[in-house]
Amino acid sequence: MIEQMRPGLERHCRGLVFVLPPQAGQAITRLQRSAERVWGCRATATPDQGEALALAAAWLAGES
Repeated sequence: MIEQMRPGLERHCRGLVFVLPPQAGQAITRLQRSAERVWGCRATATPDQGEALALAAAWLAGES
């Protein structure tokens, strides 16, 4: 399924932010290391919803 989504993400996506529970530390690390290769755009994860929203807003505003 990711393979089908990747071309559109590469063209249109500014980034993905996943909100994962704090105990998902290892999954967060893996996601951050493989983001560009897997999703075709930058991606990260955080256990904090506020942080995720702030990061997504910054990406949309072109701040990072």
